[in-house]
Amino acid sequence: MTTLITGATGFLGGALACELVRRGDHVRVLVRPSSDRSTLEGLEVEFAVGDVTDRASLDAAVKGCERVFHAAALVVTWLRDRSHFERVNVEGTRNVVGASLDAGVGRIVYTSTFLVLKPGEHPITEDTRAGSEDTRTDYARTKRLAQEVIDRFVAGGAPIVTVFPGVVFGPGRSTAGKLVDDWIIRFLKGKFPGYLGRGDRLWSFAFIDDVARGHRLADEKGERGRCYSLGGENVSIRAFLEMVAAMTGREPPKRCIPFGIAKCVGLLQEARALLTGKEPELTRGIVDTFRHHWPLDSSRAKAELGYQPTPLKAAVEKTLSWLRSQKLTE
Repeated sequence: MTTLITGATGFLGGALACELVRRGDHVRVLVRPSSDRSTLEGLEVEFAVGDVTDRASLDAAVKGCERVFHAAALVVTWLRDRSHFERVNVEGTRNVVGASLDAGVGRIVYTSTFLVLKPGEHPITEDTRAGSEDTRTDYARTKRLAQEVIDRFVAGGAPIVTVFPGVVFGPGRSTAGKLVDDWIIRFLKGKFPGYLGRGDRLWSFAFIDDVARGHRLADEKGERGRCYSLGGENVSIRAFLEMVAAMTGREPPKRCIPFGIAKCVGLLQEARALLTGKEPELTRGIVDTFRHHWPLDSSRAKAELGYQPTPLKAAVEKTLSWLRSQKLTE
């Protein structure tokens, strides 16, 4: 079976490529000419040069494929030209699905994000969608718009299964989306700036291997048009880093940054970014995102797909071991 993956040079996409090679697929990966392919070193994959914003390249890449996994997205914090988010995340999704349908692909697995779901203190289900007031970053905003594109294709009968990963962490190449690993590295180097607010907001910490496996299971067992959350344990950011501290013999972070102060810092960093072009570490949208709880209810994926998240402690141990092996904590 020939399977196309978009976004395979990224953190999650690379793990997904490994998962599908192990399944026995002939894996074809869409890569831009400038893409860093180190994530795919040692894997037997076929490279198709192209871009999700280039429909002609997609038509060529998807030819002869039976499955398509669309995991490509623009995940960066900030760009001076905000329209690039629309071109990649929204129009790119429309291009991938359109090319796949025209080629007669039998199944499309679309990688969405928990950020398109309605935040809340209680575990969030797949059917509770965020509104425009909830998506405060360009990434979240355009992923919500991309999800609307997917929903319209599904309504028209397209063979799409959607997955909503939680906040993904674990071994793998550092990319813009590896937020949790960055927290761990900064903490172990004594450079963690502090919690936004009290650090008491709940997040769903999803181990990379589980999420990649969940994509495969969505392909094999998911119902057409169905959505599945691929989360992990729902704990606060404070509890997560306290676990890391206990496992490494360190004192946990104590500094808290009030949301109001953090938002002022974000505004200043955005202003500096406009002047210098340098991506800010903090924006007002990020601060607003951290004001909310983002726990996930993964019971549908567990019941219908057989999704089984790794216990959080074991996942953190594996992550710490890999970070040490890469000398990223020194």
